Amino acid sequence: MAHTRFLKTKAGIFKVVVNDDIETDLNTRKTFVTGKLISIGGKNTCVFIKTSNNSTNAYLNNVKTSAGGCEIDNKKIIGENTVIMVKLAFTIVKEVAPHIKTIELDDSSVFSCELDNGRSFGISIALYELAFHQATWYERHFDAKLITETANKAYLKAKEGFDKPKPEKFDFLNNSLNQLLMPIYINTTTWKEFFAEIYKIDKKCRIMFPWYIRAVASAMGGMACAGQTRIIDIYKSPNELVEYNEVRMGEGETRKFMEYGEPTDYILEGLGHISNEHIYNIQYTKADLKLRK
Repeated sequence: MAHTRFLKTKAGIFKVVVNDDIETDLNTRKTFVTGKLISIGGKNTCVFIKTSNNSTNAYLNNVKTSAGGCEIDNKKIIGENTVIMVKLAFTIVKEVAPHIKTIELDDSSVFSCELDNGRSFGISIALYELAFHQATWYERHFDAKLITETANKAYLKAKEGFDKPKPEKFDFLNNSLNQLLMPIYINTTTWKEFFAEIYKIDKKCRIMFPWYIRAVASAMGGMACAGQTRIIDIYKSPNELVEYNEVRMGEGETRKFMEYGEPTDYILEGLGHISNEHIYNIQYTKADLKLRK
């Protein structure tokens, strides 16, 4: 049976649903509870965690906010409020499944980047955050680590490449981008310095999508970072409890949801859905290097 509550936090009011995870024995046809299913959101489920009664490890589905509807009031959840929403999910895990100590996830989330022609491409959040912050989103906000100590040590060592001199030349896979970005590339010494300059550009994902995967791989010596399994200790800082108050939703009360549209998400591994020739010939101008206000 589902247990639904509405919890008010400083980030907003979230609908929290906890269900028993039930399986059926195919031989006896008897059902039994194997754990808890925890969802956080509003109109849409934006955080989903699956726990097991027989493990101290739970599994987090990718956090999804781009379609909106994460909070029951007319408010988009972005930035720090997304972090609070995820930590609220960890808080509920501690309440309903106190034996759970760690949360496992596959760091494969993407956000949608729209070009001037209206076409959308998915940008790997893990690689985007590594480029600009030298740490993934889950790493920055929840101290997520690769699932084995050996892998995590190798990963931390590979990240040192952002502070080392980058290759003398780099192909941005687009004729006009090679002309526009090469002066920035030449005038910076390390990948960290180069990405710091790119970070200043407004709508930067539009000029990044052809080459950012190769650039991060170059900085990290070819290590694959997107889609890696990571683990979060929910009882260690910065994963403290989120304070909340339970609120009642009155009968007949209506809430309007902001509509953000369904995201169009593609991971560009191999760029299989768009030809290299097309990417090379997309036209960029100096206007695409406009700095943020």
